Amino acid sequence: GLVGFRMVWHRGRRRRLAAMLRVVLALAARAVGCAARCDESHSPDLPGLRESAWEWYNHGRMSDEDTKRWARILSSTFALVPKCAAAVLQALVLKMEEMVFDTSEEKTKGVHLYVKMLHSAIVRGYLEPEELVLWPVTKGWERLDVLNKKLWTPRS
Repeated sequence: GLVGFRMVWHRGRRRRLAAMLRVVLALAARAVGCAARCDESHSPDLPGLRESAWEWYNHGRMSDEDTKRWARILSSTFALVPKCAAAVLQALVLKMEEMVFDTSEEKTKGVHLYVKMLHSAIVRGYLEPEELVLWPVTKGWERLDVLNKKLWTPRS
């Protein structure tokens, strides 16, 4: 009856919790590997970029040094993509956000480059899904999308 159902449910619940814990630990281990791949050995700007991007998206604060940091990363884009694609994508999103009011072809080129880099990073195995959790790339892209819709969608 009900007691037997509860016992089976609790046994199954423990198994499900144990399985979820194994998955979380495996993802954490992969995330640590991703974080190690994006360290200062490839560029002294990488750890600072991640921290400043989170600071920007969570609190709206960014210093002049932060903007110089992502400009330096963008200047070595092609060398950094195989080493830390998430950082390059993050720098591109920040640059496109800076250009949100721009109506020139330069903005279109930025979006094209972002999509091209993202596709290339995925196809070549340079980007793990866990990296998009460590970096606020998705948060930045979503914010950029909202800003563009608010600015450039005609009002009725």
